[in-house]
Amino acid sequence: TASSPFTVSGVGFVGIGTNNPADTGGYGQALDIVGGASGAAIYLRSENGDTGQIALGGSDLTIRTRQADPIIFNTNNSERVRITSAGLVGINTATPSAMLSFGVKRSTQTYPPICFQADAGSGLADAAISTTDDSGGVDIMMGSNVYMGQNGTFTRYYNAYGSAAVRCQYTGKTLFYNKSGNNAPAESMRIDGDGRVI
Repeated sequence: TASSPFTVSGVGFVGIGTNNPADTGGYGQALDIVGGASGAAIYLRSENGDTGQIALGGSDLTIRTRQADPIIFNTNNSERVRITSAGLVGINTATPSAMLSFGVKRSTQTYPPICFQADAGSGLADAAISTTDDSGGVDIMMGSNVYMGQNGTFTRYYNAYGSAAVRCQYTGKTLFYNKSGNNAPAESMRIDGDGRVI
């Protein structure tokens, strides 16, 4: 074709593989890369032979590493998500130990790792899977309208609603909490590490 391999438009748009680079996103600056009929790709290579690729093939956008290197996403100059070469995903942890791992802050965590958020506003009884830990291990709690916040305190999303929760402790105990109306949740039953119901 008559297309130039590299073009800079009069308004500063850069085109590779196109004579007419376009700002299709409307952001005011653009690098417009046009490939062939099967797609387009950006290859990144280091001097020591490491390679990476961002590719569009058909309707699929792929981010790929050729070596056993992770894919890392950063915001505000800090790592937030990592995908290892084994396919393990870590959120706020650089060493995921499961298919999906959440990094738990010890006594400073003020919000749950997983929230099932109502779609009609913040003043509703959301549900959550939350964690808290100390020097011994991690407790996990699944609750409706309540989650474990800083230092393991119970925090309700909306005080006008009741709450129910099940908390599994690393000590082997399972605790059950509930309360109706505008009352904070209270422990109503537990099963200790020996299987006794209290």
